[in-house]
Amino acid sequence: MVFTNRTLFPAAGLMVATLASAALLLPFAGRTSAADESPAAVLKTLAGTWTSSDPVDSTWTFEGETLKASVNGMDYTCKVKADPKATPAELDIVIDDGPEEAKGKTSRCIYKLDGETLTLCVSLPGKDRPKEFEQEEGEHYVFELKKEKPKDKKD
Repeated sequence: MVFTNRTLFPAAGLMVATLASAALLLPFAGRTSAADESPAAVLKTLAGTWTSSDPVDSTWTFEGETLKASVNGMDYTCKVKADPKATPAELDIVIDDGPEEAKGKTSRCIYKLDGETLTLCVSLPGKDRPKEFEQEEGEHYVFELKKEKPKDKKD
């Protein structure tokens, strides 16, 4: 009697096919569909106010393509462009109003969103985009922000 791998391990072929499928799909695990990753969808997800107090006191309010940020008492009004398909995901923050040396410049940013926590690594205006979520003095800074709960409106 001749035994083949199929005779001894009838599920082996199925297991190999399942593992191969999983390996092909692994890069997409935890990601939403391409339609959900549009720049407009990202900006909608970021809408609202995000704050941090340690180590830098900052407030970031996203409204559509507009960002109003206050970082250590300096106020900025910016236009935001999102590229959620980049790895890591990217934001370009064009500074319309703020400190004179920053006006008209772009801060390049990478971001990750985990529930109610938004982590940004933002370059100083005009500097290169960070590649990792690590702070580098004079180049880019990391902000870990928590989403503020909407306040109840009183009549």
